[in-house]
Amino acid sequence: MTQEQLSERVDVVRSFICALENGKKQPSLDMIFRLASALEVKPGELVDAAAEKSAGR
Repeated sequence: MTQEQLSERVDVVRSFICALENGKKQPSLDMIFRLASALEVKPGELVDAAAEKSAGR
């Protein structure tokens, strides 16, 4: 899925998705749920992935 497609599914601008991917913005809890729904994953999977990425810095 492209950033553009995801941004349309969660009703945000593409640059916001880019900023999330690059760690320049942090999603709200509501946004985590919206992203998880759009990506068809559990919200915890997004949080776990972010925690693993943060630990690996």
